[in-house]
Amino acid sequence: MSDDFFSTVQQIDLKVEEFEFKAPVFYYDFRDMLAVFPARLSEIRKLMPDKRLSPAQLVPGIGAVMMGALEYSDTGIGPYNEFSFAILVNSPDFLPLPGYNMLRQQLRMYNHVYIHRLPVDSRIALVGGLMFGFPKFMASIEFDDTDQWTSCEVSKGGELLWRLRGRKIPATRYDEMRMFAHLYLQGQPTCLEFRLNVLEYGMSVKPTDAELELGSHPVAEELRRALLSTRPLMYLNATKTQAILFGPEGVSMPVLEQFLKGKLMKEVDEFVGQVTSG
Repeated sequence: MSDDFFSTVQQIDLKVEEFEFKAPVFYYDFRDMLAVFPARLSEIRKLMPDKRLSPAQLVPGIGAVMMGALEYSDTGIGPYNEFSFAILVNSPDFLPLPGYNMLRQQLRMYNHVYIHRLPVDSRIALVGGLMFGFPKFMASIEFDDTDQWTSCEVSKGGELLWRLRGRKIPATRYDEMRMFAHLYLQGQPTCLEFRLNVLEYGMSVKPTDAELELGSHPVAEELRRALLSTRPLMYLNATKTQAILFGPEGVSMPVLEQFLKGKLMKEVDEFVGQVTSG
């Protein structure tokens, strides 16, 4: 794959705990499945920590959850797997009208999302993500392939959280996309950009092309309360993607100071342990 996508972006060296890496983080090659599900607006609002984050609506009273399974084979922090539980939010570029805001984002090839849960299976991905404000925790994330399907199972302590299964639809499209990830760090909202060079992907609106299975873990139960269906409204299967993860906007100096002193990482690790202990 061409390195042109990365050539104009300068990186700096960072060190957190024992890990050294460069930021923005480069993702040279990965595959992912994304599926969007209808959700109860009243329930997803309960999951969002700040009223300044406004859930996007398909129709009045119905929002959307995006579940994404990502298998990173070549990155600046090594290979690892990740699974995203995100809520679609309104873009500030358009009026926050049901259906309209979400559609305009799709036409512009970007999405604004609030990242609610983000399990990973790599310690450096955990540490680097927490530094940026991602709500990460360690979990087992396993991909499995057959001739027609790809599935990704997420479990913690041997207990199933979610399993996303998607059809291997023809990957005949190419686009550059952007995802604006809204996060919440030390009582303050922040946002960062994930710039995507999607080299091979297919998209489907057939509900039979993907399905989501939920376990009984508390993290799965909060999703179960929100979802109206485990069949997606839209499914994207990207077989070859590059990306650049830029740093968060609006991070305060006190937060940066706590990272340098090693305090914030300990606090976030303790919080994640409480949330995911089951």
